[in-house]
Amino acid sequence: MNATPAADTQRAKEAEVRTGGCLCGRIRFTAQGPAVFPHTCECDHCQKLGGTPVMWWVGFKTITWTGEGGEPTWYETFPGEAKRGFCPSCVMQAA
Repeated sequence: MNATPAADTQRAKEAEVRTGGCLCGRIRFTAQGPAVFPHTCECDHCQKLGGTPVMWWVGFKTITWTGEGGEPTWYETFPGEAKRGFCPSCVMQAA
């Protein structure tokens, strides 16, 4: 993201809005506020999922699901620690 930092950086971070979604476009989201726990991971699961030695992850406190597909289907990768969301339509297309 290319942007010029605002004079009041903390307030600017809280006001940030990011949008995204799945490949087919049925699941869309809006994330607001600063990133929570940005990190990289090199566990076997992330390496397999991304096909790379390292993957990066970030969370957001406020996410609104806006697409016609609603919220993704969630899978608990590591019980009580991490879960990943997938679009059922995209998963079926990839199979």
